[in-house]
Amino acid sequence: MSYTPKQTIQQTNFPMLVPFWRALDPATKLLWKNLGVTPPETDTNSLGLVYKLSGWQWYCRVNTRLNLISQARLDSPPIGGPVAPPTGVTLEADSSPSLSLIAYFDSLPFVVAPYGVFFLKFVPGSGTSVAHSGFYAVITQDVTGLTQLDLTVRAQALFGPWNPGDTFWLRLQCQSDEALRSIKVSAAAVST
Repeated sequence: MSYTPKQTIQQTNFPMLVPFWRALDPATKLLWKNLGVTPPETDTNSLGLVYKLSGWQWYCRVNTRLNLISQARLDSPPIGGPVAPPTGVTLEADSSPSLSLIAYFDSLPFVVAPYGVFFLKFVPGSGTSVAHSGFYAVITQDVTGLTQLDLTVRAQALFGPWNPGDTFWLRLQCQSDEALRSIKVSAAAVST
């Protein structure tokens, strides 16, 4: 089985975390385990069933997210609670006279959790009315003080050019400085 470059980058992060995890004292490992017992995020599988992560899995999750935004590793677990989701999320897609894909959102939720985590899905035409899967992680960026983000270049790199009637879906999360994330808020746009 071959992996995409992004998958390979994330997978190389896990072995690098092993020696740091092993160096943690038992009390700190117990704190990570307790985070898994009462998590600040709810995880569900493809059937919608809730599942829990172990302390090691939370350690990897948090530190992988921090690595993706070039932030320092956390050896102690996050102390923040659930993160409030983004609000006012909309998406605008244009193909003429030039390609444009802009995500809009309220700035207030990002005051406390400054990073926006953007996922996109693209379907040629407009025949699909609900997007369940097939989203690509596009960017995680500090959006403090912003109310929009231009995703055109990233979308074109992933999906190529689009035409009138093609559909985009956006999923957006707020992420705290401790790499805790909100639920995903969705928006869709049919390109004009």
